[in-house]
Amino acid sequence: MTILRVAETDVFYLSYDEPNKEEHWADVLRKCPWAKRVDGVKGFDNAHKACARASETERFITIDGDNIVD
Repeated sequence: MTILRVAETDVFYLSYDEPNKEEHWADVLRKCPWAKRVDGVKGFDNAHKACARASETERFITIDGDNIVD
């Protein structure tokens, strides 16, 4: 079993046209300052592919723009 350490993994915030996307992005950065953002990419699949291209780690975590991280 592989243990995934969040602090050693790329984290991407995916946003498009969510009404609270800027507020949620600021919240993500407070909790995960190394997070990266993919914004305005049309299509769910295309947005995830953009994350894969930008990722510097073998695996990555995505956070959708309409979610708040606990």
